[in-house]
Amino acid sequence: MTRLEREILDRESGWSEVLAAYADAGRSARPTAADGGRRHSEMARIDHVEGIEPSRLSRIHGKLIALGLLQFQLVDRHVGLRYEITPRGRALLQSVRQ
Repeated sequence: MTRLEREILDRESGWSEVLAAYADAGRSARPTAADGGRRHSEMARIDHVEGIEPSRLSRIHGKLIALGLLQFQLVDRHVGLRYEITPRGRALLQSVRQ
């Protein structure tokens, strides 16, 4: 994590809230029998974060992905995209929370 990344996250309204939403949702993910009992933190795109207009979420997602703080994976045509906070994003979020 660079000082610039930290400053950007502090300055940009809503960015840390979106990262926190993914981090919190990933922690609460439950293992499933279909996954062999493994816990996965990938999830569908979060489309509602308290205090952030839905129209801003798309831009925030793009910026967080571009910075390497959030990643996505195309699973298949039925499941679609799955999102996950990256280790770098998790470390930056922890730094902001302290």
